[in-house]
Amino acid sequence: MNLRKFINPFHITVDPMERLLLVNFEQDPDQLPVPMDCTRMPFTRYSPKPLIAMFNPAFDGEIEPLVVEVGATEIREGDVIIELTWTGDKPALKRLTCKNKVHPLVLRFEEAFPDIQTLANASRLEGHFEIEGHPSTGRIGGRYTVEKGADQMMITVVPSQGWRPRPTKFSLWFLYTIANVFRKWPATYEWTACIHKKKTSACTMRSA
Repeated sequence: MNLRKFINPFHITVDPMERLLLVNFEQDPDQLPVPMDCTRMPFTRYSPKPLIAMFNPAFDGEIEPLVVEVGATEIREGDVIIELTWTGDKPALKRLTCKNKVHPLVLRFEEAFPDIQTLANASRLEGHFEIEGHPSTGRIGGRYTVEKGADQMMITVVPSQGWRPRPTKFSLWFLYTIANVFRKWPATYEWTACIHKKKTSACTMRSA
C-alpha cells in the first residue's frame, strides 16, 4: 500500500482474528525514489494474506535420500509434488510444487537438477531455476552450479536474475526498473552447500 508523505511515522493494527504476523506494528516508511502519480510519497510493504516460504534454509547434518522407482515421473511427499525426468536410469529434478492454503509455490529447473548419487566424479553442471507463486507477484530467477569430486560436492544457487514483477501500471514498471531496492533484490543473495559422502554411502551436508 502507498501512504501519503504526511503520514510519517504510521501505525498499523492487525486484527488478531486474521492470524497474521503483524500486530500493533510500527514502522517508518521508505521513500520512493521517483514521484508516483505526480506525487512524492513514501511506501511500505504490507500484505493482508502473506505467504512466507523458506527456500534452502541453513542446514548441517545427514541428508535422507529420496528412494524412487526407475521411470517414475511424479512423487508426492506430503504437500510437495516432485516431478522428475530420466536419462536412462538416472533421474533429475525438473519441478517442485508446494501446496499451501494461500497459493501453490513452484520451483522449476531448466537443465533439470541432477541426482547427486549417480552424477559422475569430476563433473560440473550449470542450469537455471525459477520460483513462482501467484501470477500477480511475479517470479524470481537465477542460476545454479553443481561440482562433484571423488567424495565431495559443491552446490551454489544464486537468484541472479532477481525479482521479475508483473506491474499493472507503467509508473510501477518504471519504479521497479530503476529503484535499487527492487531491481537488485534478491539478486545479491547466494546459497552454498558442501556435501560429503561417507564410507557408509550416507551423505552429510553443510549449507548457508
